[in-house]
Amino acid sequence: MKKMMMLFVLLPLLAVGQRKFKGKQPLFTSSQCLNGDCDMGTGTAKNANGDLYYGSWRDGKPHGLGSVYFDLDNESYAPGTFFTGRFAFGLIDGMGTFDFPGERRMTVKFQKSQDFAVFEDVGQLHPRSRRYIMDDVKHWDGWELRQQEFFENGSPDRILVSMHKDWEGTTCWSTTGRSGPVELFFLIDTGCSQTSLTKSTIEYLINNGVRVTKTGSAWFSTACGSREFDEYEIQSITLGGTTFKNLQIGAVEGGDNLLGMDILSAFGTLEFNLEQKTLVLE
Repeated sequence: MKKMMMLFVLLPLLAVGQRKFKGKQPLFTSSQCLNGDCDMGTGTAKNANGDLYYGSWRDGKPHGLGSVYFDLDNESYAPGTFFTGRFAFGLIDGMGTFDFPGERRMTVKFQKSQDFAVFEDVGQLHPRSRRYIMDDVKHWDGWELRQQEFFENGSPDRILVSMHKDWEGTTCWSTTGRSGPVELFFLIDTGCSQTSLTKSTIEYLINNGVRVTKTGSAWFSTACGSREFDEYEIQSITLGGTTFKNLQIGAVEGGDNLLGMDILSAFGTLEFNLEQKTLVLE
């Protein structure tokens, strides 16, 4: 009996909720789905304007948290702009944030709107971390524009990095630097006190005219116990527009070149930017 009473109470509430959206068209529908579950899950859709939606769906409409990535030819927004916020049965509803290139953001409030131009500016910055950064639709060209703006207008040094999983499933960050005419690949290792190069890399640098001088050897504590490594002085290493001259480095037999804390700690702060895939050094 109690279950039947609860059912009778819920049905009128659902009917009232649907009436609030009467006459308003959803911004995206499941018929525009590109991939994922655009019915009752997480999926991506593309509307007639070329804008992309990635986020939660319910009954074939955006419902819950999601992001809209505006087409680069959409004249209403600067190329590379996207929006993250709440949706209700296909309409924008509640707080959301326009995220413009150059790390500029504007937090706004909608009330069951089918028009992104109709909102209340609440004048607050949105936190850097966001859910539903689109990663399943790689062809949105806005990412490249945002990264270009990020590098051109940012005041701190910025290093382009890449993220990958190693064979154990651990997340690793890597980047490139330069020593003289030679480009170097580094694994970023915040647990390594000293930057190290493989012996084959050192030999290659010497053969290409970079001064690398052996200065001795030292014992270091490693996961495999204490080990002795050769030490060198390298002419220079350049990262993110900053050049370190006459730097002391270690030599390892194989594996990766390691970018250690002797370089990273030379900056006041460092921050990985997941969206831009950069290491920001200040």
